[in-house]
Amino acid sequence: MIKDPRSRVSPRQVGRPGRQWFLDQIRAKAFLGHLAPGDRLPSVRSLAQQLAVSPTTVLDLYRTLQAEGFVEGRERQGLFLRRPSVAPAERPGDRAAFELVTTLATQLAASGVAEADFARMLSRYTGAERRDDFKVALVGYREAVELLDAQLRRRLGFSLDFVHVAPCRTAWRLRAAVAGDPTIRCVVTSYLMSPEVRKLAGEMGLPFVAIRLSAQAAKVFAGPDSGRTFVVVRDQDTAAALRQAATSLARFSARPGRVATGEGERSLADDSSHPGQPQGVSFAALSEEALLADFDAHAEVVQVATTALDGARARWGATKQVMPFAVEVSEDTLDELVFHYVCGASAPPSVLGHRQSPEGRGHAGSWRGRPVLVRAR
Repeated sequence: MIKDPRSRVSPRQVGRPGRQWFLDQIRAKAFLGHLAPGDRLPSVRSLAQQLAVSPTTVLDLYRTLQAEGFVEGRERQGLFLRRPSVAPAERPGDRAAFELVTTLATQLAASGVAEADFARMLSRYTGAERRDDFKVALVGYREAVELLDAQLRRRLGFSLDFVHVAPCRTAWRLRAAVAGDPTIRCVVTSYLMSPEVRKLAGEMGLPFVAIRLSAQAAKVFAGPDSGRTFVVVRDQDTAAALRQAATSLARFSARPGRVATGEGERSLADDSSHPGQPQGVSFAALSEEALLADFDAHAEVVQVATTALDGARARWGATKQVMPFAVEVSEDTLDELVFHYVCGASAPPSVLGHRQSPEGRGHAGSWRGRPVLVRAR
């Protein structure tokens, strides 16, 4: 029965108009929390009996509340208290998204994460707030930079700023390349270069991400059950790196003392294979004419990196099936890189400092005679 919870006095006893008394009572109950959004109101007949008024009067009361947006009617269910909203209608998904945000905000608060920090992370992730103090040094080949950038654009909707660093196993050259830009906040490379680059990142106090290929991209290295897989990339250095990875994988997969090849296994003592030797999977760049001639002669289907599609179609579009090959990194690799972009501190630029080399032989401000970059704390 809808009435003031603190009193059993009827509207006629206090001399107030029954209509206004009822409206005030509904609003008071909502204010005090005795009625919550989604609660069902009494039926017209039931409330009319409670108030000792005609059903027409109750129907008029309910219409007033509906016009105010206070209640809503549901077909064959009755009237329910609704959540007041200034907007005439919600966009699809707004309510579900808002409930997710409130739930997450509560969980973050319980974990000690400040609301401002969460808001900054979300703004960076969506691209609403772009960082001009964050660059990624990718130690690898230029084609790899383009492929990773394209994948990140699909994920984030915008590009990160990459600094291309050519592969080099000389520590001071790597250091000089990375130290040249004080806004570099993260260093990325493949597992083929990871030991040297990981060491450099650690010495410079920078986050390090080692690239792993996606499961789909990695499948190509296993080669087919029979025959050969032919893969084309744009640049020669990229093709050489992929061949190196395939060779390393083949050696690892073979029996001890044996090397896996497309024609079975051979002894490690007979390690005189040449680039044209048939293997389970063959990689070639658009500029490697000798290898492409082998593709011309034996391939029916050519898998091509997106960076090389135009050149491959121009060469084989009329004679072979050219299939795009997604050279992509794993999702966890992307997650790690995006994490550093979103959460990485806006550290002050690196400054030249004085540090002794680990061997104890370097002099102040140098690493074996070359400038040392020390991250400002």
